[in-house]
Amino acid sequence: MTGSLQASHGKYYAVLNTRDKDGKPRQKWVNTGVPASKGNKTEATKRLHEILVEYGKANIIYSPEISFADYLERWLEEIKPNIQLSTWETYEVELRRHIVPYFREHPCKLSKLAKPALQKYCNEKSESGSLRGKGGLAPKTIKNQHGIISKALQDAMNEGVIARNPATAVKLPKIPQRILTTYSEDEANTLTAAAKGTDLYVPILLALRCGLRRGEILGLQWKSVDLKNGTIVIQDTITKTQTVIVREGTKTESSYRKLLMPDVVTEALREQRIEQEKNRTFLGAGYVDSGLVCAQVSGKPMSFGFTKRVERLIVKTGLRVITFHDLRHTNATLLQDWGADIADISKWLGHSEISTTANIYLHLDYRSTEKMAALSNARLQT
Repeated sequence: MTGSLQASHGKYYAVLNTRDKDGKPRQKWVNTGVPASKGNKTEATKRLHEILVEYGKANIIYSPEISFADYLERWLEEIKPNIQLSTWETYEVELRRHIVPYFREHPCKLSKLAKPALQKYCNEKSESGSLRGKGGLAPKTIKNQHGIISKALQDAMNEGVIARNPATAVKLPKIPQRILTTYSEDEANTLTAAAKGTDLYVPILLALRCGLRRGEILGLQWKSVDLKNGTIVIQDTITKTQTVIVREGTKTESSYRKLLMPDVVTEALREQRIEQEKNRTFLGAGYVDSGLVCAQVSGKPMSFGFTKRVERLIVKTGLRVITFHDLRHTNATLLQDWGADIADISKWLGHSEISTTANIYLHLDYRSTEKMAALSNARLQT
């Protein structure tokens, strides 16, 4: 197998030259995980060679007679080098605890798998799939498990082992729309004022004013910050897996983005930089240069537990209790209230599709109904 390197969306990709089921040439793009920046070409080239070897070994033509359960286990191991560890571990848990055991008890050949068997799986898990006793799995969990199954079957179809993907016809339980819990502008200002002077100030600002995810906040590096021009590039995350804490690329390609920071954030990061330099000077050789914006006094990465400390600060401040991730939602709803276009909000948040943003945030809040009631009062006579 041959391949080459291509830079796209801030990352190096290994472009593999393969063939489809009819023997026709096709290309497969695999994210190397290496940022496409100066000085990284050698590392990316090394990763390209590793991927070529991995794909060469994994290029096994499955027999259609293989059981679906066996196929899933082999598929899981084959995709491991090519996806983020956190994603792979999510797949592994769902397959090990739910999907594979079910299809061991209800055996079916990969070639014979059809929509009714998959529909039955989703229905049964929805009704009585909980491993904790009575009850079924949540609709979102069913959707996630169906997504794993569908991806595995799509790969089998792409390899020519099966003619079509039967998972595409499965009907899934409806996911109830969550009513977002967010802060008003005054509440957001109250929280940031309470956090000022603490190590929680910058993480809270990055969530409330820039809409960053927790992993993006923890993974933000100084090399991605331009204090002169007031910009940050979201290109790295820190993720907590079952076994280790790892640095990875962004959640999706669209999550990679460049943002112009609000002035208050730029100033906060400038002060943060100065404070870290003081810590470096004071600790000397004991300082750990992680290169991270949000770090402990020692320079080590900030603990994932900082979100619990934010929630305790919220309680202490007397505000309504919301989760740390709800601060990101607050940023989006405030931008919407201030007149920002939903497409621009989608890009700002790093959503892969505008429909994701619309489904979450495109709703009528109470303030909007007040405005429309006022318009009606002013125009219509009794």
